[in-house]
Amino acid sequence: MDRRDLPQIGPLEVEPEAIEAHGEPLDGLLARLGAVVPDAQLSTGASGGAAVARGETPPMPGEGWRVLHTDRAVVLGAPIDDARRFWRLASLQQPSSQRPSSQQPNARFDLHPDRHPLRPSRAERGRGLVLRWPGVTTSAPDVDSLWIDIVNEGDAPWVPNGDGFHVAAAVVRPDRDRGVYFGFVAGHDGAFPLDPGEYGRVRAHFDQSSLDGLEPGEVEVHAWLIDLSIRTSEPLLVRVEPETIERRRNAVLDARPGPSRDAAEQTRTRIALLRTLVGAREMLPELIDALDGPGDREQGIARIAEVLGCTPDEARGVAAMPLARFGRAQRESMSAELRELEQVLGKLEERDR
Repeated sequence: MDRRDLPQIGPLEVEPEAIEAHGEPLDGLLARLGAVVPDAQLSTGASGGAAVARGETPPMPGEGWRVLHTDRAVVLGAPIDDARRFWRLASLQQPSSQRPSSQQPNARFDLHPDRHPLRPSRAERGRGLVLRWPGVTTSAPDVDSLWIDIVNEGDAPWVPNGDGFHVAAAVVRPDRDRGVYFGFVAGHDGAFPLDPGEYGRVRAHFDQSSLDGLEPGEVEVHAWLIDLSIRTSEPLLVRVEPETIERRRNAVLDARPGPSRDAAEQTRTRIALLRTLVGAREMLPELIDALDGPGDREQGIARIAEVLGCTPDEARGVAAMPLARFGRAQRESMSAELRELEQVLGKLEERDR
């Protein structure tokens, strides 16, 4: 089955058989998987339905747990209401540097704090929607001003179900391998209903780190609606001129507010934070333990700073990042931005001499 056809619990694609399974007591499942539960998470209860009705996060269920996902990480789940509309999720975290696996002993059970709705598949939620390059874009395509429409071509109104209108784009050279140079399209934070024939328009904003690989010539822009995995049927052909590349390079410097020395200092601060974030990915278990330790949040921040050897402000930046930002793709994006800013800093320092 295409993964786009699978139902989702929150952002997680799940096989229907796992959702329909009866499940088992949490302690039995964890014993079978070789996992342990921190004492702070041992509170279980059968009042999940009442908590859901009040809009609260219910206690951790004691029954109905099953393995939902095993690709790269082991994710467990249990419904918290009789209709299985809402679920609690948990992951098995391994000690430092070990890959999560149901076959490895001593895995730690980490309960996710939120309740997650059971949603139809992306294919069902996105039925009727297509991506279309509008005339304002195709008539004079310019990488500094690209727009794309999210169109409801179906016969019924389209209503969002927890999805956003974030559209990602990738740029490739038609005469080369289909490797991705870069691409990011900023859309609306939240989607909005569309009647048949209506559309929402978002603007493409390309990542500055792409400038290292971008060359003059004709490129193809491919785009897709991230939450629903809907792609453009045809790429947009854009001719990149040398002056466009130079203008965008200069914009990196010119957009910095204040005198160049202030811009250099801001760039150094951002570089320091990015280096901390890139390094933090390899130490996630230690960081989680630091936040779970005794005391308030500021004491947890201080422990993160000690683990990473960074400043308190940099530690706050690490603690504020959602777990998804530590994935491989996001790490590569941060590394690319880091390389870009190091080049920018070199130009700023040369200008100040």
